[in-house]
Amino acid sequence: MTMRTQKLAQTLGAGAIIFDLDGTLVDSVSDMTAEINKILVERGLEPLLVETTSKFLGDGMRSFARRAFSVRGVIDLEESLNTFVARYRDSAHSLTTPYEGVKETLSALRERGWRISVCTNKDESIATAILKETVVVNKNWPQL
Repeated sequence: MTMRTQKLAQTLGAGAIIFDLDGTLVDSVSDMTAEINKILVERGLEPLLVETTSKFLGDGMRSFARRAFSVRGVIDLEESLNTFVARYRDSAHSLTTPYEGVKETLSALRERGWRISVCTNKDESIATAILKETVVVNKNWPQL
């Protein structure tokens, strides 16, 4: 945690704070791209680079996948979208990482009495898994 973050956490009175998940707490574009690419390769199409798919972020997972599949001309779009969501839900999210300082900042806020919540357009089961798998959530904290 930076000195500025620590000072902010000490200055503000305890309350509640809501964080967005993707792009704020964690970087998940590599995991989502990996799942997209598996589906593209199965359909005989070229995989996409993370540099390309990162431009598709925003508006949720299905929009991300729709944009990615459209670039490669996927014909069975609905089936591909459903396959992507199911596979991403079941994946280990091993390429998803918290941004630098996130764990320390969340811990400092919790220690000072802040209630923390996460708002995301990901399915709740996926978001909860990512939070637990990336150790952004301390196992001793109450359920987010």
